[in-house]
Amino acid sequence: MTISKLVESLTAKLSPAASVLTDPASDEFKAALERWTELDLETPGAVVLVSSEEDIVQTVKLAIEHGIPFVPKSGGHSQWSTIGSEGIIIDLSNYKNVIVNKSAQTVQIQGGVVNREVIEALYVEGLCTSLGGGNTIGTIPQGIGGGICALTKLCGTTSDNILSARMVTAAGSIITVDDSTPDLLWALKGAGQFFGLVTELTLRTYPLSILGMDDGSVYTGTFIFDIPQVGEVTKLAHQFMNVKDHNSAVLAVVTLNPQLQKPCFLLMCIYFGPAIEAEKFLEPFKALSPMMAVGSMVDYTNINDSMDPFTVKGDYKCFNLAGVPRFDPAPWQGIAESFVELTKAFPDIKMGGYGFEWTTGKQKEIELDSVWAHRDLQFWVENLSWYTDESSGEGVQKAAEETLAKATRHCKAEEIHHYQNFSRHDSLESRFGEEIVEKLRRLKKKWDPKGVFTKQLL
Repeated sequence: MTISKLVESLTAKLSPAASVLTDPASDEFKAALERWTELDLETPGAVVLVSSEEDIVQTVKLAIEHGIPFVPKSGGHSQWSTIGSEGIIIDLSNYKNVIVNKSAQTVQIQGGVVNREVIEALYVEGLCTSLGGGNTIGTIPQGIGGGICALTKLCGTTSDNILSARMVTAAGSIITVDDSTPDLLWALKGAGQFFGLVTELTLRTYPLSILGMDDGSVYTGTFIFDIPQVGEVTKLAHQFMNVKDHNSAVLAVVTLNPQLQKPCFLLMCIYFGPAIEAEKFLEPFKALSPMMAVGSMVDYTNINDSMDPFTVKGDYKCFNLAGVPRFDPAPWQGIAESFVELTKAFPDIKMGGYGFEWTTGKQKEIELDSVWAHRDLQFWVENLSWYTDESSGEGVQKAAEETLAKATRHCKAEEIHHYQNFSRHDSLESRFGEEIVEKLRRLKKKWDPKGVFTKQLL
């Protein structure tokens, strides 16, 4: 079946609120193609804007029956939510609803919902849950791919908190995934995108008081240091990485100053507890005379606001996140100076950069098993390549790879983990662990033997 015939068949089956876009020149089509990155961006044969679960089922079923490849799109931040003229995008943006069950402490989320919408709905009911660090990121895709975030030590990853799901299978049928299908539920909790199209998730939630304050407020602090200070700041940070007396999450990144567009060292902290305790924890960093230092208590609804500049759509971006068992501060002054030189060689570089992040405190005991294989890792090294000229890609990406190698040089290859939500090229074992991969392969053969939902795990 050709795309045109598929569109014709779909038009007769979709709900009145759904639509199919086929004109790449139209504003609506262009808007539907907007993604966090334009890297490898392709133009599909059609974009199906669904508005109900039945719309999704009918679209997947017809596409499978007639051999038309497809990819789903939620918040538009996946590097893989693109496809060429031979296929279609199933756009879930208009299929969104959040239902909070306060007494059961659960939240039900549809496919087009983004993190900010979940956080706000939960906050009204005095609840929270573990969600990735971006307001506009699709909740379901980040959740079924891991969902590491600032709350991971307090209540696990998003994947850990998945209770059930609704999913369209490779046979084109809709099923409920819960305790009655324990193996498939386990697979969805960290590798879900390889088993079906998840239309809905139900997550466990927690009282706002788990954040350290009864009113659900958290302390956020931001520091900007000059590049020559990177080595000193990193050594200081290393001293605070293993503390257990409080919970906090810290991101440090060599990037461009948002106001001046000059290289700087940005340190952002979320502290779960009173402001007086947070300021005491951060006082040693203030003593290093940063160019800027601000901090205040904010509502839980604003916990991800500091990441907004990094989640805007457009330009060429590529993000890598590697977990390591030990952190080495030694190479970071040199890494910072390399970034300065890179911005001179490629003046189109934007707010990307090289950084690391860590969480403090005691890890919550996780009751339910999941595909999350990085439980024992506390440190993550990352690079965000972000540029506006496509021709800069090779040089910028090469520099990013070299930087990641420098930052992890103190670890053996088998000690380095890769975050599954940001990689489809690193080895499966580095993303999931050898034992988990074996089980996932068996389940893939059962639920998606032909690789409808990517060839990963086959």
